[in-house]
Amino acid sequence: MIELAEGVWIAPEHVTMVKEAGEDKCLIYFVGQSTLEGFALPYPASEVAEAIEDSFCDDGNDVEDEPDEEE
Repeated sequence: MIELAEGVWIAPEHVTMVKEAGEDKCLIYFVGQSTLEGFALPYPASEVAEAIEDSFCDDGNDVEDEPDEEE
């Protein structure tokens, strides 16, 4: 779980969609949730999506793009 905002914890692997809902607002949807039942957050969709994506990159299982070349 990650703290997406103060007091808002989510399981990023269960997010199915982040949708812009105006300036500095977005809706977030989770697995099994109806598209009519999104949770409203007072943050831009791009920031929320980036925080979710970053949580996957920070899990400690990063793979290097290219192996180091030996001399």
